[in-house]
Amino acid sequence: MKNYLHPKFIVPTFFAITMIIVFVVASKGLSMIVTFVPGMIISYIFYLLTVFKKHPEGKFILPLYLLGVGWQAIHFAEEYLTGYNEAFPALFGAEPYPADQFVISNMIALLFYAFSGACMELKIQGPQLIAIFFIIFGGLINAIMHVIFSIKSGGYFPGLYTALPFFLAPLLIYMIWKSTR
Repeated sequence: MKNYLHPKFIVPTFFAITMIIVFVVASKGLSMIVTFVPGMIISYIFYLLTVFKKHPEGKFILPLYLLGVGWQAIHFAEEYLTGYNEAFPALFGAEPYPADQFVISNMIALLFYAFSGACMELKIQGPQLIAIFFIIFGGLINAIMHVIFSIKSGGYFPGLYTALPFFLAPLLIYMIWKSTR
């Protein structure tokens, strides 16, 4: 019971609940509810099974993670330039996300991803849920969804090309899992 009063539990639990609420409120139709919310739940469970129990160790985790964050910036650029903010909610019969909201929310996400990378290096466990969410959702689930959305739309779906090389996500998931056993 004592561990559940520790910031490494309280901070990510608060963050997960807050982000789920933000995703539900900000969602155009079901777009973020059926994608981001399950991604956060999966990430939270993975956090509890790994980082919550033991800080991940490994000299290659942070460099690979930061490479992924940098690639995510390129991915956001492709999405922005090809109209993802319109195409994504349209899959769910919803109105487009305003371009400025899309850009600002993605820049804020990159800031949080970089911050959580620093927390990994500094062994501050609570905020590392953000890094776990980026790895699982931003890397792995995002790549899978872009392929599914391309198949569903019958061709290229905005952001597909830069979503595909997210081989870092499974590698990072494995490295974190193994280093926390």
